[in-house]
Amino acid sequence: MRGYVPRTQEQLDNLKTLIKSAIGYDEARGDTVDVVNMQFVSFMDEPPPESAFAWLKRDFNNILETLIFGVIAILGILLVVRPLINHLIDFRAQVEDEE
Repeated sequence: MRGYVPRTQEQLDNLKTLIKSAIGYDEARGDTVDVVNMQFVSFMDEPPPESAFAWLKRDFNNILETLIFGVIAILGILLVVRPLINHLIDFRAQVEDEE
């Protein structure tokens, strides 16, 4: 990671000129603009290393929801849709036999 590198005076002057034109600077009105070098505090220079299963901890709820919905869908197919289809097939076969 790169450390703090202060801006050159030329860069500060260019920034000051840019700011003055952006805000409509008027010295007669008493406007002032100061541009200074300032190092910001960084609370996280480096992110903490992740463990091998950190993704599992982060996404556990989503994985659990997906598994539950999958189980419910499979049970719905096996316990509701399949018997209905079998019943319709049997009913159709009975109707054909009667004709």
